[in-house]
Amino acid sequence: MRLELDEELNACNYLHLQYDGWSNLRNEGIINSLISKPQPAYIKSLNTETNAHTSEYLSQGIEKVMIVYGVNKFLVLIGDNARNIQKAFGLIKVKYPHVVPLGFCAHCLNLLFRDCLKNASVQVPIVKLNDGREMPALALGTWLGLNSKGRVEPTSNEVEQAVRWALDAGYTHIDTAWIYKIEDQVGRALKGVPREKIFVTSKLWNAFHARDAVVPALRESLRSLQLDYVDLYLIHWPIGQFANSSYDITDYLETWKGMIEAKKLGLTKSIGLSNFNQKMIERILENGLEKPAALQVELNLNLQQPDLVAYCKSQNIAVMAYTPFGSLFYSKAAPDAPPPRIDDPMLVKIAEKYNKTVPQVALRYLVELGTVPLPKSLTKNRIEQNIDIFDFQLTDEEKSLLKSFDKGYRIYPQYKWQDHPYYPFEKKEIK
Repeated sequence: MRLELDEELNACNYLHLQYDGWSNLRNEGIINSLISKPQPAYIKSLNTETNAHTSEYLSQGIEKVMIVYGVNKFLVLIGDNARNIQKAFGLIKVKYPHVVPLGFCAHCLNLLFRDCLKNASVQVPIVKLNDGREMPALALGTWLGLNSKGRVEPTSNEVEQAVRWALDAGYTHIDTAWIYKIEDQVGRALKGVPREKIFVTSKLWNAFHARDAVVPALRESLRSLQLDYVDLYLIHWPIGQFANSSYDITDYLETWKGMIEAKKLGLTKSIGLSNFNQKMIERILENGLEKPAALQVELNLNLQQPDLVAYCKSQNIAVMAYTPFGSLFYSKAAPDAPPPRIDDPMLVKIAEKYNKTVPQVALRYLVELGTVPLPKSLTKNRIEQNIDIFDFQLTDEEKSLLKSFDKGYRIYPQYKWQDHPYYPFEKKEIK
């Protein structure tokens, strides 16, 4: 990266960067991110003196130019007019001859931003769990999804690469599961990462609901992950099902007791549920068993589940949101899926206001609902975009619009299991 940047710097002998829309640039948060970085003493002095002599600069026809960041002897200026920035460089060179006033082309400046913001550029908030533990408020999802043939199987090391990109972008929470068949890839990607710096969630599959099957199942996941423990272990579904697809009607209370035992053994720091409904959670509590630390369910614009979210909030149970994009993408939306789509004019307008994408707005909305989104992607730039949602806030009017898209539409109702005694969702009428 540094060699690439140096080559760009050496290739530039004058500045020809122009930015259309000074106010928009300020809203991006780039400036605040950069000036908060440690800077050489002369840069701090230069910033102070520049701010103190704004009128002097304006009198010489230099407007809307800001000193952003110094790298070694290089100085980055951003402005709305290339000529004005060149004048500013000239003035600075006279007063500070040790500063190299090389110009930056737009591509070079982008490289510099990427380099400066590469490590932990996005600070993800923390959610306090009811057991005293802390969980990052966003995670990379690692499920590969479904296709016409069923569950998508990994083809190479695509998940391993995605996790590496996520770590570089600042993610500290990875969500996975035994049934995804990629825990080994997650484990390889995490090699070398200090254990205390990463939060790993995994899940118990339906075939291991017997109380005495929970701990062995978790140990198998840990071997694949190459970890001594996970931070959060969830019962994936309340539905038990043997490997031959016949139903296991083990009471999920027994499964939960197995989860409690796994926690006591130190194999997981926290335990929780996935795809359980409110009555099922209430039954666990009524039986005097440990309260779940978290509940993971499908949540997106079309399925906001306000009653369930409110109940969990009242019980101090963290809510994690899978399938957070819902049916936004045309390629993923079923024919009967309600709007919106990614090009919805109202959503595009909100996104443009904050210099974000529509998916980023959808993720931000889930955060403001008090939930932990689990966006999944195998594309580097989308992985980076998905975590970049903590530098803006939606207005009440915007949240009201986003709330109006809730139609109770479930993408994964799993009707194939609806005759199981512990099916958690609304059943489909058989005509």
